[in-house]
Amino acid sequence: MNIDVIYIEPEDDITNIIAKLESAKEKIVALVPPKKSGVLRSVVNIKLITKASTAKNKQVVFVTTDPSIIKLAATAKIPVTKNLQTAPTIPSLDDDSTEVASEEVLEEEPKEDTEKDEPAEEEEKEAEETEEAEDDDKDKSAEEEKSDEKEAEDDKKDLEKDLAATTEAVKKEDEKKEKKKKEKKEKKKSDNPVIAWISAYRKWVILGAAALALLILFLIWALVIAPAVKITVQVRTDLNNFSELVSFTSDPEKENSDEGVFYLEEIKVEEEQKTEFTATGTKNIGEKASGEIIIQTFFLKNETNKPLNINAGSAFKAGGITFYSQADASLSWGGDVKECENFGTISIMDGCLRSSRVAVVAAAPGEVYNVDKTSFVAPSSRITAYSEAAFTGGTDKNVTIVSSENVASAKAKIANDNNTEEKKQAIEKALNEQIGEDKVKITSSYKQVMSDPESSPKVDEEVTENVIPSITVKTTTSIYVLDKTKLEEFISKKAKLAEDQKIYAINDPFVESFMSTEAGYTGKLKTAYFTGPKITENDIMELVKGKGFGDIRHDLGSVNGVSKISIDESYPWVNSAPNDSNKITIEIVLEEEEKNNP
Repeated sequence: MNIDVIYIEPEDDITNIIAKLESAKEKIVALVPPKKSGVLRSVVNIKLITKASTAKNKQVVFVTTDPSIIKLAATAKIPVTKNLQTAPTIPSLDDDSTEVASEEVLEEEPKEDTEKDEPAEEEEKEAEETEEAEDDDKDKSAEEEKSDEKEAEDDKKDLEKDLAATTEAVKKEDEKKEKKKKEKKEKKKSDNPVIAWISAYRKWVILGAAALALLILFLIWALVIAPAVKITVQVRTDLNNFSELVSFTSDPEKENSDEGVFYLEEIKVEEEQKTEFTATGTKNIGEKASGEIIIQTFFLKNETNKPLNINAGSAFKAGGITFYSQADASLSWGGDVKECENFGTISIMDGCLRSSRVAVVAAAPGEVYNVDKTSFVAPSSRITAYSEAAFTGGTDKNVTIVSSENVASAKAKIANDNNTEEKKQAIEKALNEQIGEDKVKITSSYKQVMSDPESSPKVDEEVTENVIPSITVKTTTSIYVLDKTKLEEFISKKAKLAEDQKIYAINDPFVESFMSTEAGYTGKLKTAYFTGPKITENDIMELVKGKGFGDIRHDLGSVNGVSKISIDESYPWVNSAPNDSNKITIEIVLEEEEKNNP
């Protein structure tokens, strides 16, 4: 352990000294004041140095022979040494000499007595010797200086050891003094008869004091903290019905709740549902038969330039089978006899027979259309049609397909599933999660819409092997809701109340006869509400604070509309309401509610 030596300059004040002390690196700090140092002759400054050294965990040693500083060091128990080569000690003074009359700074040196003490003379002498030794040191050679430095290092180590021993000795001495003071104090107490009695019955005195403290705490708790009351006031109310025709709009910009026009908010739950089914449809996907039909008609002389047209797709039927024309055909006569054909017994001069050939194809695949030459019923009664050769090419190939009946049946199954009680509850739960308690549902607006089913494979398509047909339907369930707060405000405004009446409660409003009109929607808003005397919880609170229970019953009973008063105290000894509003609970109960909840 090393020592930091701080030389105090004459111009240094206490803040400079403390700053140097705090910045010292070593734990032991030697303060060397100048001659006639004024800053260290103040009790306050010495205490500040002691406080700073304790805070920084440092040990201060004064290197001085100044009697004033030594006296103050003895008071603060700070070690003192006359030079750095001497072991430090804590000065000891007599009891009367250690008392300091005040903490004023000693600006001047204390006056010297006519007869100096021998220790003081010795200290001055040693100081002079030290000064002479310092002058001699200047004349030493380099080798002597090195030797002196070594000796100084050894002296520092000895100083550390001596300082530790001195500190330990002082500590033991303080403990002895403290023990003597305690024994002396105990002896004084034993001389006092009251104290002696307390000492003799100490256990009972402690128990009695504890009991008294508990009693005081209990009384404070019982009379100040614990008292609390609950006052229930029952008021007479009248039940009133409300019914008003209102209108609704799906445009929020057009809402005017004051005039009875409310915004309809639509709540939706959408679900994509899928179900599988068995395809039962059949279809012949073979080849269609084809051939040619001859069509003809007879034009009279006065029917020239009146063509008879047969459009593509026209049906020609024979024996329950149908063929369709593949192209447009036309029969006409311009009056030229040379264009005419012989038509049996009818004279050429009377008219003209015209004919044309039309390609046709069977209405469906199948060998049944491979018919021989035959006559056909033409689209027009004026046309006769027949074939001159058999129709060929028709083949049969029957496969399973998805029929429209299959799709309709699968859709009906989904609809039935949606109507089960379990499914209805699940849908209602999903809707209610979106609605919340601040909304009113219009029950009659509830609807469920299913989209057109999408089948896989599609209708009339073949169902190949290992394919399970299915349909997908999107089901949308919706309901209209209204803002409950706006409905209640409208009801309160429309209700007819007397001057001394107010609305205490409004039952859940609902809408009847909800229907769509050209202007939007209309319906009847209905509910029931309770009216009673105008009295609030704050009115009751101000009326009962700090009053006894008898006065409370009298004052509240005189209020018009109050039918019953109940007071529940927190403890049996409480007989009045506290002055603290936080310890009073007020509850207003409607007479109608009391009947329903006896």
